[in-house]
Amino acid sequence: LDLGPNRLFVGGNALGSFAALAGAQMSVGQLVAGFGGSGTGSINVTGAGALVQVGGSGRLDIGSWGTGSLNVSAGGVVDAAVNLADCANPGVFCGNNIGNGAGSTANLLVTGAGSEVRALGFFGVGFAQVNTVANGGFDFGTPGGSTTADIKVLAGGSLRTANTTIGMGLGGAAATGTESAFATVLIDGPGSQWVVGRNKANNSAALMGIGGSASGSGAVTVSNGGLLRIDGSGSAGPFDGLNIGSNGAGSLTVSGVGSRVETVSALNPFINVGANNSAGNGSFQILAGATAQSLYMSVGRNGGFGSLVVDGAGSQLSLTGVGVAIPNVGANGTPGFLSIGRNGGTGQVTVSNGGHLLITDGGLDDRAGNGSPGLLVGRDAGGIGFLTITGPGSIIQVNASGLFGLAQGEADNLNPFVGIGYDNPATAQGTLVIQAGGKLIMTGNAVSTVANGRATVLAVGGRSGAAGSGTATVTGA
Repeated sequence: LDLGPNRLFVGGNALGSFAALAGAQMSVGQLVAGFGGSGTGSINVTGAGALVQVGGSGRLDIGSWGTGSLNVSAGGVVDAAVNLADCANPGVFCGNNIGNGAGSTANLLVTGAGSEVRALGFFGVGFAQVNTVANGGFDFGTPGGSTTADIKVLAGGSLRTANTTIGMGLGGAAATGTESAFATVLIDGPGSQWVVGRNKANNSAALMGIGGSASGSGAVTVSNGGLLRIDGSGSAGPFDGLNIGSNGAGSLTVSGVGSRVETVSALNPFINVGANNSAGNGSFQILAGATAQSLYMSVGRNGGFGSLVVDGAGSQLSLTGVGVAIPNVGANGTPGFLSIGRNGGTGQVTVSNGGHLLITDGGLDDRAGNGSPGLLVGRDAGGIGFLTITGPGSIIQVNASGLFGLAQGEADNLNPFVGIGYDNPATAQGTLVIQAGGKLIMTGNAVSTVANGRATVLAVGGRSGAAGSGTATVTGA
């Protein structure tokens, strides 16, 4: 079936369904399921060899002011990443919405080994927009309505997108301000993965946001060997990464041995938890042997509130490597770093019950950035941070590597720095509690010289006599 650049509408103010079954080949400009205010539409792509290519404007629109579902299973593929060149044409929106107009319900299911959905351009999950003829020229969305969107990637299925927001919130020319959007994501089982790459439509960074506005919330769970990966390969940066609770409420839970969250890039991968403003409220939990990896992390930043928990034997967060210095954008090429409560934000971090947090340069050369691997608890004006390490086997390690083969007196990497209540503003506050067998271990392997002592430093309460208050308590056997 070849519909060219045209659209396939399923379920407009009525009940409708469409299926592409084993071996079917289909080409279409846009897939729309569930629209018109009262429509219910389902699209099923199932079976080995079933391929639906979507290459026009507004590519996937599931739950478009209606109830819509897209189910891809048993080796079926929906490829909405074709016809990249068309994205540069005027009026072409190479984007996708799962849950669009206010009042919509949307479901995306990708299940089974070989089953895959691919998309380029923007990928929005949970959008409560409202337009009327008087405001925008057309009727779309229910004023005051709530959009719910649900994505499941199961049993070895794969979802590949570009710039992604989960829980977008309200929008549109006629929005009343009472609209809301709720989005949930489950990535479950070995081989199940959601990979977010760079946006090839405009060559922007690889980014995912969970909780995109005060009226939008998102909750993501990665379990039983699933993978969430932000992959900035080929990105121009300057940063590729993951925002949890950025401008809205967002949570990410990764649980179970083999379950992973990764932000990787040749440049400067990051994870922010609770950021951007007072509406930013983020929660990140790494539990029961799961792992997460990045380079830079802030928990509670720019007025937001963030919490991070690394709990259980085998659970580990690694901030490893050295970034790339890019002038005028704040990318300074320093090694792995964690900030807890930064620039008016409040952050809480707990490492417990055998959890492990590792911050290190990874053995790479960080001399160009001239920074230390480390962590700061309460920094900048109004930054309030709390760090607790509790229980036997619960460890935070901050390591710097020495570079081998250096000439006598040649500069080495910088050694670790940990600050509790740091920097000049008197309003910065930091609290560190190590208890019940928890440990903070700082290891500086870089060589000291007469010109540069390269100290390994723990500073509690300010720096070099500067303001900022800090408290550190170490208690228990």
